[in-house]
Amino acid sequence: MIRKTFIYHDGALGDLLLSLPVITLLREKTGFVHLAGGIEAVELLLEAGMIDEASSSGTARYVSLYGDTVLSGLRDFLTGFDCAVVFTTRMDSALVRNIASIVADTRAILTIPPQGVQQHVTEFRLRQLPDYADVAAPPRLTLPSERMEQAGKYLRSAGHDFSRPLLSVHPGSGGARKCWPVGSYCDLLAKLRHWRDPFILLFSGPAEDESITDILQTFTVNNPGRSAHIRNEELAVVSALLSMSDLYIGNDSGVSHLAACMGTSTITVFGPTDPILWKPPGNRVSVVRSEAECAPCGDDKSRECRERKCLAAISVECVYAAAMNQLTMHAYDDGPLSSRHM
Repeated sequence: MIRKTFIYHDGALGDLLLSLPVITLLREKTGFVHLAGGIEAVELLLEAGMIDEASSSGTARYVSLYGDTVLSGLRDFLTGFDCAVVFTTRMDSALVRNIASIVADTRAILTIPPQGVQQHVTEFRLRQLPDYADVAAPPRLTLPSERMEQAGKYLRSAGHDFSRPLLSVHPGSGGARKCWPVGSYCDLLAKLRHWRDPFILLFSGPAEDESITDILQTFTVNNPGRSAHIRNEELAVVSALLSMSDLYIGNDSGVSHLAACMGTSTITVFGPTDPILWKPPGNRVSVVRSEAECAPCGDDKSRECRERKCLAAISVECVYAAAMNQLTMHAYDDGPLSSRHM
C-alpha cells in the first residue's frame, strides 16, 4: 500500500545529495515522496525521477513551521500525508514539533554525527531509519534524453567536437574557507591543457568571488575552442554537462557531490573539512586531503582561520597525479574518451 511521505530538507545542494540514499530508501518503502527543499535541487531530483513531487522550502508557504502557530493552509496540506521525515540539526526544534503535531508518524533525522563520531554522514543518517538497510551503491542521477541533447548542443556551440577528452573544473564553493587557492587551480589547468589536448569546462556560480570568475573567463578567452566558462547556469544543465565529462575536479562543494551523483570520475580537494564524514560517496571518487597538522579542524575553527595552511599545503602535482590516476582507472569504463557522448 502506498503511504504518502512528506520530507523536509532545507540543506544546501551537497547536504541534500548526501541524504539521497535515505530519500531513495523511503520512496522504495512508502511508494510516494514529496520533497521540500532548495528549489533548484528538488526540481533536479524530480526531473531525474528520484521523487514524486517537489516544493521550495524557501517560500512563505513553510515559514509558519518555525513559529508558534502553523497556518491553516499549510496544516491542511500536511494532513494529506501519512508520514513525515524532517532532516535537522536539532531534534527539539520548532520545525520538528510543528510537523509532528500535524503528521502523527513523523521522524526527525539528525544530519551531523555527534562530536568525535567518525562515521560518514550518509551512513549516520541511514542508520536512524527504523528499518535501515545497507545500500550497495549510492543512487545515480539519470536525466531525460532532452537534457543530454541540450548539453551536447551547448558543448558543440562552445567548440567541443567530441574528438578530445572533456574535463570539468569548479574552483569555488559555498564556503570560501574550503577552496583550494585559485592560483593553484590556474597552475593545474596549465598542466591539464597539455594532456591529450582536452576540452575544459570551468564552472562558477553566484557564490563565487568576482575575482575567481574573472580568472576563469580570462582562461576561456585565452583558450578559444578548447574551453568554456559555465556561469550561473541552470542546475539541470550543469548536471548534464558533468555527466558527459571524463573527469571532474573541485573542492568540498555541492557541485563535487553532484558530479559524483552523475557517475563522473571525481577528484575532491579537502582542507578544513573531514573527508571521512563528508566525502562524496561512490567508487569513482578520489580525495586529495591536506597533510597539515591542523587539518581537518571542522567548521568552527575554519571560520576563524585566515591562513588556510591546510589548503595551501596541497600541491598542484598531487592533484594532477590524482587526476591522471582517475583517468587511467576509468578511461574505458564507458567506451573510448574520444567517442563518448557523441
